Amino acid sequence: MTKELWCFLFIAFRCNATFAFPGLCTDLHPVNLLALAIDASKNISSGIRRIFDVESQVGAFVMTHIENPPSFSANQIFTKCPYFPEEFSFFFTFKYEPDGNIRIGSNGGGSASWDIHDKDDKRVQCIFSLRNNKTGANLISLEIANHFVMFTYNRTRKKFFDVKLMRSQWHSAGVSVSQNNTHLVLDCIDQQKRRIKRTFPALMKITDAVFHLGECSKKTTPFQGLLKELLFLPGTDASSLACPQNRITAGSDNTLVSSGIWNKPQRLEDGSCTWKDMGNVAYDLQKNLLKVCVNGIWKDTPKTRSCRLDYFEWYQDIKVDGGAVDVEVFTIPGEGLFAAFASNSQSNNKQNKHNRSQKPKLVADHSGSSAVYKWSNDKLILYQKLPTDAAHSFKSFKMDNQFFLAVANYGASMNGSATSSTIFRWSAKRKKFRIFQILRTWTATDIEYFNIRGKKFIAVANYAKGNSLHTTSVIYRWNRKLRKFEKYQLLKTIGARDITAFSVQDYQFLIISHAFDGRSTLLHSVVYIWHNDKFVKFNSMETMGAVDWEYFTINDDHYLVVANSYNFGPQNFKKINTYNTKSTVYKLNIQKKAFEKFQSIPTYSAIDWEFFSIGDQKYLVVTNAQNSNDPHEHYSVIYRWQGVDQFVPIHRMKVLPSADIEVFHIKQDIFLLYANPKSNISQILRAKFV
Repeated sequence: MTKELWCFLFIAFRCNATFAFPGLCTDLHPVNLLALAIDASKNISSGIRRIFDVESQVGAFVMTHIENPPSFSANQIFTKCPYFPEEFSFFFTFKYEPDGNIRIGSNGGGSASWDIHDKDDKRVQCIFSLRNNKTGANLISLEIANHFVMFTYNRTRKKFFDVKLMRSQWHSAGVSVSQNNTHLVLDCIDQQKRRIKRTFPALMKITDAVFHLGECSKKTTPFQGLLKELLFLPGTDASSLACPQNRITAGSDNTLVSSGIWNKPQRLEDGSCTWKDMGNVAYDLQKNLLKVCVNGIWKDTPKTRSCRLDYFEWYQDIKVDGGAVDVEVFTIPGEGLFAAFASNSQSNNKQNKHNRSQKPKLVADHSGSSAVYKWSNDKLILYQKLPTDAAHSFKSFKMDNQFFLAVANYGASMNGSATSSTIFRWSAKRKKFRIFQILRTWTATDIEYFNIRGKKFIAVANYAKGNSLHTTSVIYRWNRKLRKFEKYQLLKTIGARDITAFSVQDYQFLIISHAFDGRSTLLHSVVYIWHNDKFVKFNSMETMGAVDWEYFTINDDHYLVVANSYNFGPQNFKKINTYNTKSTVYKLNIQKKAFEKFQSIPTYSAIDWEFFSIGDQKYLVVTNAQNSNDPHEHYSVIYRWQGVDQFVPIHRMKVLPSADIEVFHIKQDIFLLYANPKSNISQILRAKFV
């Protein structure tokens, strides 16, 4: 094996996909549950009735029949995934009538007093519930009484006491869940938080779930008041954004013009609004802004954020000793966002080669180490050093209510000798990662975690064993009784550089990249499918020094893209443009049961692909390790999905050499983080929009 090729293989490293758990919904949008329930009932009189409130001049709904509550299947919202989102909010606007005495307007403009329910102001009233249709268990419910609001999440109840619900008054309330907190906000005045104990990720399955309005349990009665709206906002803690900080007070320069409840334009003499204006809009002539009445305040309507990427700008330099060949971004609930950099640094401690009969030492030897950074004060700062040995790849995962971080160690020597890869476990008490299990590996280049019908696995890609690149990569299975991973299956591989797990419908796949056989980089990478409790060959694709696979979906189509990094062997005996290759996008043909070539993309020193979305736009970004001497080939490129035009290059970024790229979100900002294998400086870039 040539020295040139060994150097290439040491620098060209794989990419993990952005940290995400299978099945989580990523394409949800805000939903008006009230409107959905009415549409699902096909008849507005079936359990719910639309009325007009004379006092506030607001149209709203009232629940009229206990025995026939409006309902609809959760599948109408969760069309592509079976799990409830990690973060979410519910907002509802209501008029509290504990005795059920509601005044409604008639078509002739008069009014009447209508006693909807029994006059019992002591019972708990149900706004809505999300219930398992088979077991009858409440997954989520929202209930109110005179002195408290009760929110149930995954069968755990949290009560918010001392809430001020005024009889015959309109209120606006929201309940949000984020990390380990649930947050209640009432009229932007009363705000309370409660801690909730939940695992991460909180994969609450909703396959058989049904939304019910006004029906939570036998002990509750339907909501005895007027309900104007009931909004579900997935994927965000909207409680902190719901209430404006400043009120427009009377006496200030007023330029608001409102259409009013009867669509008759009128100038608003008072800068504040009343519940009669609730939900209505006004136009600020001076500021040229549209405003909406929220909780007695004319609030600026949110500006629609452009979802079209303009460019990335420099944000932060990160010093990583020894350079970094891989970076894994992940979040631990209650702790924050972290980034683990796999470092080139090698361990000189011979004790790192553990004997299986010995208990692994729990003290890190930083003669060879990788670094974990934590997001704090709007930047990544060094948080912890982990003992590693020429680390190639990190993978974070959650298992049995605990959080883990696994590293694939290539090893100090480059002769295919045995080394140890490590699984670290997060200590909630010490707020640090601690060594949990040592795996004996051979020049490990990648590590992957996946779950098949409740059975947990880890797959390790071994590059070489001794002088042979024809070796085996290993599938480990979790033994719950022994609390450790054990060897389960061996897969024959050739210079394996990346192993990626993904699922399509109910089928589990693994794809392994074959980079080099000692003679050529022109090889076939293999896709495996889980069948009869083991992985069997499903498909193979011709690749050229393949070092990374990225799986992604667009609409209902499934894709794989390979990073072909090096053209070496008899097919290029003149060694011309060795780093100039074509990487390929493959599309799954379900009828033919095969991945087929979809698009070829010219790449240079390609090491990693990363797929990400911004709004409705889909993107691929490819790294460039900059192994070529031609400066024109030193760009990392961003491609945008454009339908029949396929992926089209839109940005060429002149950045440092990069071996892995991750995209992550902090509040409203989108960042791109890349690992630099050739120097101690890796970087964060921030997205700018048109």
